[in-house]
Amino acid sequence: LFIYSFHKNTLQGNQFKYRRVNQEVLNRRDVRGMLRPQTLNAITSYYRALTGEEPSQTQVQQYKQWYNRGMSADQIREKITQRYQAKTVTYTKVPENTHYEPYREAVIGRVIEKKRIIVPNLDNNQNVLLQRQSLPMEQVQSQQAPTVFGPHTFNVDFGSWKGTSSAKSGAAADGWQGDYWNTVAVAWNNDHTQYNLKSTKADVSPIQVRLVNLGGGWSNAGRMGLKDPMLDSFNYPKNNQGGNSQVILYKVPAGLYHLYIYGHGTDSAYYGDYTLTIGGRSYGRKSTSNNMDAVENTRWVEGSQYVRFANIEVQEGESINILIKPGGVVSDGRRSFADAMICGLQLVPVNDSLPVGQ
Repeated sequence: LFIYSFHKNTLQGNQFKYRRVNQEVLNRRDVRGMLRPQTLNAITSYYRALTGEEPSQTQVQQYKQWYNRGMSADQIREKITQRYQAKTVTYTKVPENTHYEPYREAVIGRVIEKKRIIVPNLDNNQNVLLQRQSLPMEQVQSQQAPTVFGPHTFNVDFGSWKGTSSAKSGAAADGWQGDYWNTVAVAWNNDHTQYNLKSTKADVSPIQVRLVNLGGGWSNAGRMGLKDPMLDSFNYPKNNQGGNSQVILYKVPAGLYHLYIYGHGTDSAYYGDYTLTIGGRSYGRKSTSNNMDAVENTRWVEGSQYVRFANIEVQEGESINILIKPGGVVSDGRRSFADAMICGLQLVPVNDSLPVGQ
């Protein structure tokens, strides 16, 4: 693995100049065991590439202290990555015809939550580098972020309609601060498939979500003990027409995942009942609580407001099929009914998942 550091002051056209530094050399210390200028330059260049900013003198001193305490350049880069999330910066220029043509400067091979995001056909997908590319105006919306090709964390907030932003951000029973949540539902639509969705880091995801018999949407009106926007809304069969519902995830990258499914209303009997099948393999049936603990709990509790299917395997080309059966019978004062329902889901690669309870 090599590190590339670039020099902004030598920009010509759309090309950056790179200086290749062998990683083995970076981790060597000088005769006094102190930080070599060459290594410091590579570390600060890495920070610059991840954040788009210059490190402060305080930060540089911190890097020197870490190094002098025995940390390698690799360990310092990892620590920087944990502290500063890689980001995409957008630039514009005025071509000769005065038509504004967007540019974006993307960190390729950037590390998110200790997982590498790879963009194909760039330097064997091995290195961290910067590339500037020109995008036609009509492609800007679809090219704002690189597509995630490998396993990645994927969230859905049900009950919020497609085209609106989810009020939910960040972790639920799993996840990290700032995680993105997709909205996919279409009112009164009994069979809808949504694509052009995003990973938790707002990179383009290939995953598509199909909703069957989930054309109704309702709110818990803030009456759940856990005040979470995702748990506060849900999808169910329109007009309480009954029957089973389905959520199907297509084009999921092959890998090993944990699947979290959230679902409960303000009545103890209004719970979620979920059966999971992947490529013909059954992972069983689980339901959230049919008691008031789900309504009263003020923190996430497995088996109460959500269920967890651990270590599920998705092979190439397989879809994830969630069969949702009606919960208990409830009444709105005029009629009685039993609904299939779902509030949210998280698909989390096993290597990205937090230990249960953290």
